[in-house]
Amino acid sequence: MVLKKELIQVKSQESIRNDFDVIENEHHAIMISLSKESWLIENQDAIAVYNQHITDHGVFSDGLRCF
Repeated sequence: MVLKKELIQVKSQESIRNDFDVIENEHHAIMISLSKESWLIENQDAIAVYNQHITDHGVFSDGLRCF
């Protein structure tokens, strides 16, 4: 009976560690996602200007490509 109780405690502790790992991984993924979104918002004007420049003038290698 004592062994069964200890086994339940060990399984419970493993489950808690696994849950913590899952939560930590999800937190990390969310932080990366928020960081990417924040970067896009901060740089949206510069990206739009760059895209317009490419539309108007092309890229530097347009005359060099052979395909």
